[in-house]
Order: sequence, then C-alpha cells, then structure tokens
Amino acid sequence: MEKKLKFSVIIPVYKDWERLKLCVKGLEQQTLTQSEFEILVVNNDEVDNSFQARYFPENMQLLHQPIPGSYSARNLAIEHANGEILAFTDSDCIPDKDWLKNAWSHFSDKNVDRIGGNITVFYKNEKKKTAAELYDSIFAFHQKELINKRKSSVTANLLVRKSAFFKVGFFDSTKLSGGDFYWNQQANKVGLSIKYANDVLVRHPARRTIRELAVKRRRVLGGANLPRTISGRLAMIPYFIASRLIKPIAQVVFTKRLSPSEKVKVSLVIFYLYFTTNKEFIRLAFGGKPVRD
Repeated sequence: MEKKLKFSVIIPVYKDWERLKLCVKGLEQQTLTQSEFEILVVNNDEVDNSFQARYFPENMQLLHQPIPGSYSARNLAIEHANGEILAFTDSDCIPDKDWLKNAWSHFSDKNVDRIGGNITVFYKNEKKKTAAELYDSIFAFHQKELINKRKSSVTANLLVRKSAFFKVGFFDSTKLSGGDFYWNQQANKVGLSIKYANDVLVRHPARRTIRELAVKRRRVLGGANLPRTISGRLAMIPYFIASRLIKPIAQVVFTKRLSPSEKVKVSLVIFYLYFTTNKEFIRLAFGGKPVRD
C-alpha cells in the first residue's frame, strides 16, 4: 500500500523562475523527510509553457495553467494534490527548514483546520534599505493581526487540510488578487478553525522599488469587491482617503522603528501610492478591467 503524503506544497509561478529556485531549495532543506511531501509548481504564463526546470527535485511536479491568475493556478494544483495538508506559498518566498515539520505538529490537533504561518521580510542590503523596502518593513504581512482580527491568512503562508476544500469549494478563479481573503471568509462561515503559528515560518523579500509596490497595489485594488454602480464606487473615495492616506501616514509618524529621515521617505511613498491607487480606482469605477502586471 502506497504511503499517504503528509503535505502537498503548492506554488504558482508567473515569470519568476529564478526566485522559484531559492524557494524550491528551501523545500529541499526541510527537516521533514522528502518522501513525506510533494511540490506542485504551476506555471501560470498563458503563453510560455516551454520552461524546463533546471532545479527539479524528485518530489516536484510541474503543471501548466494558462488561465491567468494565481488562484486558477492553485485550483489546478489542488486537483492534482495527494497530500493530507495543502501548504500554499509563493515563488518568491523561502520556507524555513522546519516549516513543514512544525506545521505537522500543529495539525496533530484534529481541531485545527487552517494554519496561517509567520512571514518575515528580508532585505537585499539590511544597512541600505530603499524607500520601498522601508515601506514594506512597516506595512507588509501582518499575519498575526489578520488572523486574530479577521480569521484570514494570505497564501504566502497558508496551510489547510485538503478536506476543507470539499466543504468550502475552491478559490474564486476570476480574481487576480484577494482570493485568499474571500476563500477564508467562506471557510469561516462553515465553521472551519484557523490558528496563527509563529514557528511555521517563511521569509519574503521586501519589494525594492516603488514600481513593485504600485503593481501590487493595482492588483489588490483590481481584486477588491467594489460596488456595482459608478456612483457607489465614487462614494468610496472618502474611505480611500482615510484608509490609504491618513491612517498609514499616522502609523509612520508614530512608529519607533524608523528614523525621522526614513519617515519622510516612507511618507512620500505613501503619497505616491495613494495617487496611483486613486487613478486606478477611477479607471475601474468607469468600467476598466483589472490588470495583471
């Protein structure tokens, strides 16, 4: 009888093969035995399916999902997964060596349906952070707060019993962003538990350029559930002023993690992203389609 796998690690990738190699290397260094989990990498480039993995462990399988969107890619992997637990991460993340071992320990409690793990941000040069990296150091990946307050986790570090997807259904494949949050909300409605695990750790690189931040912001906005009418969408502008400008500026002003000069840099980034977001919001409000950069 074939031994059942403990985990299926699911990684969508879109033109990010170099960083994927670091992610896969981190999985090869897991303290959990390699025979106890599989790696499902899903190429989400709708055009190019010619990639030949140079770094291809025996327990890794490469799938292709031409339908745009990481949630379409993840859904395909779920269909192919053989593990008891589905471990979601991203191609630019580096799992800690005890990521899966520690997760398995938490799942020994049968009352745990989902785990949102810790995500730490790292920098190319710790002593010379760019303005974008300083921004990410303050605003990126508040997993513990997200789980405790909203019972949700991002898919950069989300582990779920596979059986949960038979109760909740798959991710909404029409979304280019935010599908993890909406799936978790549906899981909450059917009573599935979620736990924050500090020792289930992955590391994520801080975004180094303001353009990277803007791309992320546009993608998130495109995945948001906006009101159906133009008037309803325009009525949300005061909310955007409060949540995207006033609140983050106040957070930067009162943080002790930044020097005065760093606070000025991050504040300028906030203003830039705010106006970029407003431009995209107005485009979407008048019927524009979400973009995938």
